[in-house]
Amino acid sequence: MDVADWITLTRTALVYLIAAAVALHWPVWWFWALLLLVIFAADYADGYIARKLNHATVLGSLLDVAGDRITEITFWITYTAMGFVPAWAPIIILSRAVLTDAFRAMAAERGKSVYGMIHSRWGKIFVSSRISRGLYGASKALFFFLLLLYAYGVIALSAAFIFWYSLYLVIYSLLRGFPVLLDAKDLLKSD
Repeated sequence: MDVADWITLTRTALVYLIAAAVALHWPVWWFWALLLLVIFAADYADGYIARKLNHATVLGSLLDVAGDRITEITFWITYTAMGFVPAWAPIIILSRAVLTDAFRAMAAERGKSVYGMIHSRWGKIFVSSRISRGLYGASKALFFFLLLLYAYGVIALSAAFIFWYSLYLVIYSLLRGFPVLLDAKDLLKSD
């Protein structure tokens, strides 16, 4: 394991601490908000460092996706348990994640990276492109950050805002998931 992998593991471990802080209303909200921003910045940094050091590996790719999933699952569950987010949103998003990750694991068995299995135009636009990945990641980060501020009473969010933002993330998640399932048909043919 290299430095990028350690960044991934560290940012992932810190997610549990932040989720506990928010759910239990530990004091010093600004510290937890700042740490959340650091975690999302580290999500970008781990991949950037791996590419710059020419250490991009299948293991690193899998750790990164696992870290992203743990972050996503932890915050969706935390905010749903707190009564902020409608339960249907994490159910759909996490179901899509399980399905796509199963095919990504199959691709990894065959030596393909998480994004290396994507070959369709749609998949390259919505799944593999840095723009789409960045926009989706930034959208989730902003939502989870706003919900943290809301949990501490720093800002007010309407139920309608939370509903529509949740719906936006569900739609974006599905748009990113369908190409993985469609491109996986080549993996299934070789089985």
